[in-house]
Amino acid sequence: MIVSTNRFYSASFFNTSNFLSGSLNQFSQNSTNYFELDQINDQLALENAQLRRQLAELNYEKTIPPIIASNYEVIPGKVINKTYLRSANFLTLALGQDQGIAIGMGVVGEKGVVGRVKSVSDNFTTVVSILNPGVMISSQVKRTGTLCRVQWETNDPLTINVKDIPRHIPLFAGDTIETSSYNGVFPPGVLIGVIEELELTQESPFYRATARLSVDFSSLSYAHVIINQAIAEKDSIESIIIDEL
Repeated sequence: MIVSTNRFYSASFFNTSNFLSGSLNQFSQNSTNYFELDQINDQLALENAQLRRQLAELNYEKTIPPIIASNYEVIPGKVINKTYLRSANFLTLALGQDQGIAIGMGVVGEKGVVGRVKSVSDNFTTVVSILNPGVMISSQVKRTGTLCRVQWETNDPLTINVKDIPRHIPLFAGDTIETSSYNGVFPPGVLIGVIEELELTQESPFYRATARLSVDFSSLSYAHVIINQAIAEKDSIESIIIDEL
């Protein structure tokens, strides 16, 4: 045989064999490292979400009475499906009833409001995003505390309409729009966007304004479900007075 009887060819064969073996081992190691890196990235993202949750709780404690701050729980989840270019948009999270999620809960991202929980299974949640004309959120102008509401009628995934700001209120491009304390879904002060365009006609009692959304839905990969632990008590006490009126 050539390999066993010819010294030159024998050396060439084993050198080539060692090279191929080393290359295959390196390819196998690179593949293993790639999948391990993907798992590490997922773990880091979850850890970051947990750290943001702890930081948010600390920030709430600085600005909100402890009895209010303690009413909110934040549960992070990975976005596994989403739309943002349709006339009505949604996303799916990899968490569900087993993690305490229920229909109607608010959902936020790292940079602001995302939407509300629409449906839930044991391990998955669908969310109607703020990029949906049927979603209206009680809001306020941060600088003045003026109540307003936001509703997506721009058909632009980067902007949203801001409504019901009275004409006597000074409003400027660059004003921040955030959630108000008049809804039980989101904590007050969660960022929604920044006023980008505004118009006030002579006959209109309200501004026509649009805000640039703080959340970029095209790159949204993680979201956080907000659980208001006091909402049941609040609804119960309010239902009594409503029934009496």
